[in-house]
Amino acid sequence: MEARRAAAGRTFDVAAPANDSGVAMLTVRKNAATPLANADGDYAPLQTDSTGALRITGSVSAASAGPYVVDSAFAGTHTGMPAFAVRKNAATPLANADGDYTPLQTDASGALRITPSYASNNSFVVFDNGFPAFAVRKDIPNSLADDGNYTPLQTDSTGALRVSSACSANNSFLAGDRGFPAFAVRKNTAAAIVGTDNSYTPLQTDGTGYLRVIAAGATTAGAPHNPGTEYGAPVFAVRKDSAAAFVGVSNGGYTPLQTDANGALRVITTGTVTAAGPYAADAAFGAGHTGMPAFAVQKTTAASLVGADGDYTPLQTDANGALRVNPGSSALNSAVALSASAINVKPLDFGLMVQRGLYTDMSFINVYGRNTNAAMLTIWPLPTSYSTPTGAQLLNVVSNNSNDSSGGIGARTVFIEGLDGNYDIVSETVTMNGMTTVATTNQYIALNNVYVATAGSTQWAEGTITFTQQSSGQQLAAIRANINVAESAVYTVPRGYTAFINELFITGFNTTSNTTCHVALQTKTSSGVFLTQALIILTGNLVNHLDKRFSAPIVAPEQSVIMFRSIAANGGGTWDVAVNFGVFLVLNS
Repeated sequence: MEARRAAAGRTFDVAAPANDSGVAMLTVRKNAATPLANADGDYAPLQTDSTGALRITGSVSAASAGPYVVDSAFAGTHTGMPAFAVRKNAATPLANADGDYTPLQTDASGALRITPSYASNNSFVVFDNGFPAFAVRKDIPNSLADDGNYTPLQTDSTGALRVSSACSANNSFLAGDRGFPAFAVRKNTAAAIVGTDNSYTPLQTDGTGYLRVIAAGATTAGAPHNPGTEYGAPVFAVRKDSAAAFVGVSNGGYTPLQTDANGALRVITTGTVTAAGPYAADAAFGAGHTGMPAFAVQKTTAASLVGADGDYTPLQTDANGALRVNPGSSALNSAVALSASAINVKPLDFGLMVQRGLYTDMSFINVYGRNTNAAMLTIWPLPTSYSTPTGAQLLNVVSNNSNDSSGGIGARTVFIEGLDGNYDIVSETVTMNGMTTVATTNQYIALNNVYVATAGSTQWAEGTITFTQQSSGQQLAAIRANINVAESAVYTVPRGYTAFINELFITGFNTTSNTTCHVALQTKTSSGVFLTQALIILTGNLVNHLDKRFSAPIVAPEQSVIMFRSIAANGGGTWDVAVNFGVFLVLNS
């Protein structure tokens, strides 16, 4: 009995050893709650209901004290029972074995001990766990408790946690606006801190506290730019139509960036910024005006810094720091030269600019033709007049000399450029086979540029090479021996282009006196009519020549035929006539 008394007696607020023993406490089952003692102050045993639950003082009903069903509405009259715990200054188990009942524990400050415990500045671990915080759904925000009382957290109908001072998009900025800090894990070396792609992961900072962002590429001054691999995050600002400090923000206080009504970032340039800046277009220069420098990337060799058309790209300079520019259709890089003390403007030569490729929508073509017996004939090397073919056909290419072949001493290959049945430009190179005909790959309705591309030891065509349509027999061009080009003063304008004839040079000779030769510049339109645009009269027994530049070019639209030919010859003799004329070919679009 003494041992039982000793086991039952315990001092209040003393430590509980693991091997403590005690006497079981018995109760009386009472299905209906009624007193078991006769009068107030009598001893009475504890009671349990039919389920074994201990009866306690107070009226506790399912409606007012719980248990509460998950997702049931919160009510201000809900009550509950406090949960007690054992104070343990050092965290140690209070039960003997895994699976035993054990009371909750608090530390010396009364804070409930939980698992896991994360200390400030502890390393983050992938499998760190935590306890969920529950909240009450409130579709319309209102208080659930009086000032100073405990109250549950609230969410809206989407499950988003309601917080104080939520700032909506496009709301006006106020100096007193508040927010919640976002915490991150310090990682001195950038590395993943979760196991797999798509897993939740905390933000990271480097060793200096800067937030790590996706910015694969150079961020160091002077480092090369890496197109397509450098990224960044947007920086937001507050629109302020009039430049002014935000109300309530004092010197040294945090403040957002500002833009004007056009979205342009407001900046402070070196020096005093007054109401004069930013400066309006065509405004007068003022001595006190300031500005920001424009930086560029040095590229010794001109090349694109971005991946595709339409991407943002920095300006470029060459190795000397000179800004790279695209002259486009301007002639500035030829018309302007920089000397030690001034910019020198040089005279412009339009033809030179075109030949240099500074005008990408046009080209210059020199057309040359000669007929050594030009009476009433086209100025070309064939003894017939040129007639316009009715359609495109394959061409037969042949020489009247066997040395014009792939292994011969004369012409070995010839280049052909002309127009197909749609009047589009096509070209090819044909390998000669002497006096045996070779067929072209393309079909042609006109030839505009024909010449010997490669030759043997003589470096010339040894015979006359003709280019004739297979079916119609219409001759389109010829290369005479020792000339290497088709001397044809005939040009057909390709589809989608317009030709502008700006100058001509003509020379002719006849040993017979008192003779004349009339040479006409004619254009044939789509209607099939040849129109005479200029007429030159040559006189016999003289060396005639005319160099003419038109003040306004003669225009020949697409699919027109331009041709020089002799339309009259008087007095006999033989006329040898040569013509050069210049054509600017301009893309219609």
